[in-house]
Amino acid sequence: MINQDDIIRSYADNANAIAWNPSRKEIGSVHSIPSMMGVAFEGLEVQNMKKFVSVVLALIMVSVVLFGCTGGGTTTENGGRTESNGKTQRVTELVDINSFSAKTTGGDTFTEKDLAPYDLTVINFWATFCAPCLKEMPALAMLQKKLPKNIQLITVCLDANKPTNDIDAILVRSKLDGITLVSGKGDLNKLMMQVTKMPTTVFVDSNGNMVLPELIGSPKNLEETYIQLINQALKGMGKAPI
Repeated sequence: MINQDDIIRSYADNANAIAWNPSRKEIGSVHSIPSMMGVAFEGLEVQNMKKFVSVVLALIMVSVVLFGCTGGGTTTENGGRTESNGKTQRVTELVDINSFSAKTTGGDTFTEKDLAPYDLTVINFWATFCAPCLKEMPALAMLQKKLPKNIQLITVCLDANKPTNDIDAILVRSKLDGITLVSGKGDLNKLMMQVTKMPTTVFVDSNGNMVLPELIGSPKNLEETYIQLINQALKGMGKAPI
C-alpha cells in the first residue's frame, strides 16, 4: 500500500537536487517526487501535497488495473528485471557508455578503454552552480581514497565549457584529486544530455554498461550509501564485496 505521508516525506527529502535541462538551459531548485512518472514538480507547496498525491494515487491504481497483468517477472540482483520470456530489461533508461571519448581537467583523453581495468566505475555528475554537488565533494574525495583497486570513482563537470568556471580550484578545495571529465563525445555525450538533475551518480561495469539504476541527489550518509550500492553492483556481477 502506498502511503501519502511517505511520498510527501520523500518529496521533502529530495529538495537537495538541482534540475538542469541542457536542451532548454533552465536552472533552478526543484522539489520532486522521485520515481513518480519521471516528472519534476516545481513550486508545489507541501500543504497542498495530500490533495495532489490523492490524484496521483488514483492514477496509479488505474494503471495497475489496466497494465498490471503485463509486468510479471522477478527482480535480478543488479536491479534488472527478468520477464517470463527469459529476457532481462535494462536497469535504467540512461544509455550505456560503450564507446566514447572525453577530456580530463588535465587535458588527457579518457575513453571506454579506461573503464576496462576496473570491475566497477562510479561516475558522479556535477556542476559548479550546484550547491548540493559542491557540498558532497569532500565526502566523495574521502570515499575515493578508501576504494579498492578494482573500483574507480570519477566525476563529470557538466558546465565545464563556461570560461568563468574555476573547476581546478573547486577540486583542490574539495581534495578530490581523481579523474574529472570536462567534455564528452559519443555515448558519454548522450548520457550527459540525459542527466537532468544533479548530483546524479551512475554505476557501470568494465564495458561501460549500466549495472544499477542511477542515484539522484546527495544521500545524507554518503559513504554508507555508496558502499551499499557498490556491493549491490558487485554482487550482481558475481564479484566479491568490498
